[in-house]
Amino acid sequence: MKKNNKGYTLVEMIVVIAIISIFTATIFGIISTASSMMKRTSGNTTVQMSLQKVADSIENLILKANKNIYAAYGNSQRVTAPIEGDTSRKEEKSLYVTYSEGTQETDIWLDTITWNPNTKKLTYEHISNNKSSVTQKEELATGVSWFHIDTSHVEEDGTVYFQITIEKNGVDISLSQSVYVRNKVTVENPF
Repeated sequence: MKKNNKGYTLVEMIVVIAIISIFTATIFGIISTASSMMKRTSGNTTVQMSLQKVADSIENLILKANKNIYAAYGNSQRVTAPIEGDTSRKEEKSLYVTYSEGTQETDIWLDTITWNPNTKKLTYEHISNNKSSVTQKEELATGVSWFHIDTSHVEEDGTVYFQITIEKNGVDISLSQSVYVRNKVTVENPF
């Protein structure tokens, strides 16, 4: 009598399940790694876009200057160090831009951009013409681990340099930019 062996043995089934498990684990690992890389890349792209938007705001403010431009530490001492030579990373810095929008003395405005290293925020303030009240205040960026502005070249070649660094998930993303001031301005403390 002849035996009919049309099924799979237990050993064959275990081998097939092991092969499928190894294949599935490999595919899952690849998908998981790709997903993590995409999230990280997407986060960095978002930060870079945010940095560019902030840089555009600062550039527009500098281009608007037609009276005075001044960079200072929190104690109003003028920032004179170039970007690569500044060692005071943890001291508040501000950019002051004075401009006129008309022919009257009352048409002069002061705008400031201030970096607070404790809160890691970069803020913008639009101050009334008599420098007594803030008429507009907004937060330009958060997570700013470094900000520096160099106005030491304004009077000789009309150039302002600045650098912003934002920390995201333990990674510093920086943007450096130079802006040519359109109008003749002075470099003096506005207060």
